[in-house]
Amino acid sequence: MATGEGEKQQVKDEQDDKQSRIRTLTEKGQASFDQTFLDLQEKCTSAWREVEDLIANCDGDNTDRKYLRTTEDHINAKFKQYLKESQALANFLGRARTEQALQKLEQHESQYSTYSDIVFTFRDVLHNKLLEAAERLSEKFEVKSRTSSQASKTISEIFKK
Repeated sequence: MATGEGEKQQVKDEQDDKQSRIRTLTEKGQASFDQTFLDLQEKCTSAWREVEDLIANCDGDNTDRKYLRTTEDHINAKFKQYLKESQALANFLGRARTEQALQKLEQHESQYSTYSDIVFTFRDVLHNKLLEAAERLSEKFEVKSRTSSQASKTISEIFKK
């Protein structure tokens, strides 16, 4: 029971410590916070829209390996840019240590999680399509190999006669 009470006290102390670290900004500080937040949020939103556009414009019926690889490369590059902008925004909000910043950070983390899930799902679909394309290519070469082998056998038999 002493351990449980000690853990409760530790959690309470951490919460009190967190509350004591929350800052209140001056009017000028708030204006600076708002402007920086809007700038970082716009960069993050713009980077996400580029990812979203690539996903929306992807031809889901196209099974060409080059197309799929190019799409995958573009998604990875644009998502990397989104991650960079997202991290910059999260770092800014974490450093601000205001109640408003902490609320915005929670919202941002939730949105980041949703966006990441979307991209990971899309990349899984692309990966599966690339595997299917590789299987088709393998089957195509297998058929060509069998046909070539049979033709070689036939030619060998003709020359033996």
